[in-house]
Amino acid sequence: MPDVLYTTLSGAAATLKGDGFDNIPYLYGCYGSSSIDDVIRQAPGAGTRIALTAPVQLYLQANNCDTVPGVIGMNLSNAAYTLKQAGFDNIPYLYGCYGSSETGDVVSQSPGAGGSYGSTQPVSLKLQANNC
Repeated sequence: MPDVLYTTLSGAAATLKGDGFDNIPYLYGCYGSSSIDDVIRQAPGAGTRIALTAPVQLYLQANNCDTVPGVIGMNLSNAAYTLKQAGFDNIPYLYGCYGSSETGDVVSQSPGAGGSYGSTQPVSLKLQANNC
């Protein structure tokens, strides 16, 4: 198995096909790399011996990724503003009884703060209701 890390999809496919591999599925995602559109991970890894018909999965860095800010402890208005400033517009939220004394504040978010995440994906918020 050749090493195709940090090459483009077309370059990786050409290298793999040149070595006889034709089953090359790929997936774009947020992997925390600044190498947009490049292969960030391959499975199996370089140097592995596999059948030429076996799949070689390529993981490429997407171009719509942003770092999720932390909004726990903020009210909905401030949390939504902070998330929108970071590039996230899909912000579903739910009020519920989560055991917090901070009524109206975000008590959890998903995904958590600090990770690289697709900016079109939802950042879900749970806020403490006032009728608990």
